[in-house]
Order: sequence, then structure tokens, then C-alpha cells
Amino acid sequence: MGAPPEELMMRFETRQLGKARAPADVAALLGLPDGAAVLVRRWETLFEHSVRAIVSSYVPWVIATAAGLMDVQTGPAVYLALADNGHRATRMIEEVQARMPTTAEAQKLTLRSGVPVLSVQRVNHTADGRPVEVSISVMSADRYRLVYELAED
Repeated sequence: MGAPPEELMMRFETRQLGKARAPADVAALLGLPDGAAVLVRRWETLFEHSVRAIVSSYVPWVIATAAGLMDVQTGPAVYLALADNGHRATRMIEEVQARMPTTAEAQKLTLRSGVPVLSVQRVNHTADGRPVEVSISVMSADRYRLVYELAED
């Protein structure tokens, strides 16, 4: 049995990768001053030819350049590069919000009228409590189910 055709596979397409000023809410989550430099990585998760998630990730610029994140593809390789440079994420805090999509999100996700989105904000922290990444994923609420398993330390 061969691999599924490429159009049937989940894939990621990077839409933006570069230095930018952190939005105020992201800067606060990262413990940075307003307007601090961050590496912004925006990508879309696609299945077949359909956008299933819109994701934005922010890493403090100093950490991103030290870890060489400009040369790393979207996905688990980002976290491996951070760990290899002393910034291993050991704790994450996620905040999930159901809301109505913006016009741009509704168009990109090809949502039917009245379908909400799930906005998942994740802040990854190192063992010493330092936030090293904020990611925000937006997805159609009628296509996803979020499941969390929490274990006692």
C-alpha cells in the first residue's frame, strides 16, 4: 500500500517568517516591553486543498536568532532547535476561546455563515518559568475537537 496522494495529506505552508514588533498582548505574555522585537512565523495547516488552521507564532528575537529559527521549518523542528539552544519548553499554558471569526478568517477557512472558530493561545515556558513562545491557532469549531489529558506531577 503506497503513501496517500499529496493532496490528501496534512501539510503546512509558511506565509510569513521574519522580524517584527510584538503586539502588546503578545509582548506582555512573553514578558517583553511593548514593541519588542520578535520572530513572527505565520502558517496555514491544509488538508486536501482546504485551510484547516491559521497559526501565528512569536519568539523573542534574541532567542530566535540564537536558536537559528529563521532556518527552521514550521513544526516540531522549532521546538528541537529551541531545546538544543537551552530553551526547552517544559510547561505550556493554553487558553481556548470560542468566538465568531473575522471576515478574513471566515474566508480563509471557508466557513459557513454562523460557524464560530476556536482560538487556541499557547504560551510555552522553560523549566525556570521563562516564556519562550506564544502561538495562536484559529480553527473552525465544527471541524475540531480539543482533548486534553492532565497528569499529576
